[in-house]
Parts: sequence; structure tokens; C-alpha cells
Amino acid sequence: MKLRYAKAKSNPGYSRLKRNAKVIGTWDDHDYGLNDAGDIKSLGYHWSTLLYGIMGPFSKGKETSFQTDIRYKEKWRDVHFGEITRYDCAVGYPLYDVTSSGLVQSVEKVFLRPLRFIVRLPFWYTPSTMRVINENCTFKSCTYGQSNFGAISIDWNANPATIRIEIRDVQGVTVLGSNVSLSDLQARGSNSPTNPTTKGKSQRYCTLEVELPGTTRYRLAGLIYFSVAGMLFFVTANVNTDQRMLRGYF
Repeated sequence: MKLRYAKAKSNPGYSRLKRNAKVIGTWDDHDYGLNDAGDIKSLGYHWSTLLYGIMGPFSKGKETSFQTDIRYKEKWRDVHFGEITRYDCAVGYPLYDVTSSGLVQSVEKVFLRPLRFIVRLPFWYTPSTMRVINENCTFKSCTYGQSNFGAISIDWNANPATIRIEIRDVQGVTVLGSNVSLSDLQARGSNSPTNPTTKGKSQRYCTLEVELPGTTRYRLAGLIYFSVAGMLFFVTANVNTDQRMLRGYF
């Protein structure tokens, strides 16, 4: 294991990163770039303790999305795609939730490049009242299923000071992003839902996904159901046609 870590640390790109940024180690289940590798090696001793999660915070040592009501997968926030969401009506100012998938694993890697639209279609069709959708999105769904990393920068010289939150691809190009004024991140800020000049804009991020009509919430499930049903009907019809042709031939 020591040799493997030494090999990983000697990667030229990672070496440059260490020279220019402080690296704080954290456990992940993608050891050495493999998906779910080592997912039982760390913190496993906690799970054998009956009182773990009872006497202390339930999410101790875990990371999870805290805003969206529609989660694709809830396992160490292990979703393999990037997304920026916001919720404006919890504390009187916008709460941002930024998810990056990491550089070694992504949800689109399991598909050949010509078939990656299959992954993007559910993202686009799944309702999300909290997803930040703007001109900075590479894809219409404003999610990014390829390898990526998150970046946060603060411009203290701007007036007001501005926070830039981004999801970037492996080349460092912004694929998702949003500018947030520091003055907005306070109760009754300039973008507060109680501010009459921005009330309509903020209201978009005040509706919970579970409050959407059933036809909207389950439209992805409906799409999958009817697609599968259509495929089965098509296959069955072809089989029946072939059987009739064979009976007629013999």
C-alpha cells in the first residue's frame, strides 16, 4: 500500500498540485482511481459500535446533499456528477449546495462517447426546483457527468465582494458556475425572498421538489416505463411476425 501511495503521489499533475496548493487528506471509496475501491477500509470500526450515530451526530464522518429531496443515490454523496443547487427560503438568504464528482470517476465513463446522451437525458428530464440553471452550463440539464472538480474563489476587491462557485472539467474549463454577492448571504440581503425587488426571482428556489405535482415528479419514471413498454411491444410484434412467416413457409 505504501508503494501504491508513493506511485500516486509521483503523478506529474498531482505533484504540481501539491507544490501550489495545500492538500488535506480525506477518506474516499475510490482508492487508486478504482470505483468503490476500499469502501470498507476506513471508518468501518465505527459501524461495529452500537452507539455510533446515536450518541453523536448521525452524519459524523459522512458527506451528503442537504437540500434536494430527489437523490439519485445516497451513499457518501457518491453520485459521480457535478451540480450546483440553491434554496432561498430556509433561513432568509440563499443556501448553496455544490457537488463535484471527482477526477477519477464519473457517471458518463460507463458509456461509450456516442451513447453518453443516455445519461444526460435523465438529468434533463428529472425535475429540480433547486438546480441553478444559467448561461454557464455546458449542457442543458446544468449537471455535468464527466470527470470534474469544484472551485471556489472570492473577489474581495469587487463592490460588493463576490464569491465565484464553479465546477470545472479536467482541463480547468468552467462547465457549471454561479456568482454570489457576499451581501446576498445574510438575512434580508439584496437577494432575500423578503426583498420586493427580487421576490419573484427567489421564489423559483423556494419550492421543494416534493411539492411539485405528481405528473411532474414522476415524469422520468413514466418516460422509462413507456420506453421499456414500447421496446417490449416492438420485440414481441417482430417475434410474432417471424413465427407467422415460418409457419407459412413450412
